[in-house]
Amino acid sequence: MKRFSLLLCLIFCSLLLQAQELKKVRTSKKFNGFTIKENCTVLKSDEDIKQGEYKRVIERSVLTGQYSNNLRSGIWQAFDETKLVQQINFDTGEVMHYQPGKLFSKVYILSDDGKEKTETEQEPILVGGYPVVFSVVSKNLRISEDLKKAKKNSVVILSGVVTKEGRMTNRKITQPIGDSTDNLVLELFSQLPDDWLPVKVNGVCVNALVEFVIKLTFVP
Repeated sequence: MKRFSLLLCLIFCSLLLQAQELKKVRTSKKFNGFTIKENCTVLKSDEDIKQGEYKRVIERSVLTGQYSNNLRSGIWQAFDETKLVQQINFDTGEVMHYQPGKLFSKVYILSDDGKEKTETEQEPILVGGYPVVFSVVSKNLRISEDLKKAKKNSVVILSGVVTKEGRMTNRKITQPIGDSTDNLVLELFSQLPDDWLPVKVNGVCVNALVEFVIKLTFVP
C-alpha cells in the first residue's frame, strides 16, 4: 500500500512539474487589411516548441487543435465563425470533414525535376479552409482606379507550387491585368498562412502546380 501511495505521489508530482513547465502565449499580428491572433502554450525551457492547446483567429476564420512536442496531434477543426468547415485527424492524416469549395481552377502533379506536369482532380488543402482565403484575399481585394474608369470586368490568374512538404513556393502572376491590381493580388496571396496538406499519389506526397483565377467585377 505504501509503494502504491508513493507511486501515485510521484505521478502527481510529475504531472504538476510538467504543467509548471508550460507557458501561455498570445500574439496579434496586423497585416494589410486583416489581423492574425494566436493563443497557444509553449515549453518554458524552449518557447519555440508548442505543447498543448492552440487557437488561431483570422477575422471570420477560426482554427483549433493541439500540439505535442511542436507537432500537430489529434483532431483539428476549422470554422467559418461558428460553422464547421474542416476537420482533420493529424494522428492518422485523415480529412474527416471538408466543406466543398473549389479553390483552384487547375492543379497539375509535377515530376521530381519539375519538367513534366499531369493535370489532376485532386487539390492541396489549405489548413483552415476557404474562410482563410476570404479573410485574407477576397475581403481585401480592391479594383484599381484605372479599372473603375474603364468600367470593365477583369481576370487575374496566379500560380504557385504546393510542395510535398506543404509549403507554397514560386507564386507569380501568369495572366496580369497590367496595373496595380496585379501587385495587390500577389501580395495578398503571399500573406496566406503557408500551411497546406499536399496532394498524394498512391499515399506519397508530391509537388503540385496550382492556378487561381481571380475575377474582378465592375459594379457601377
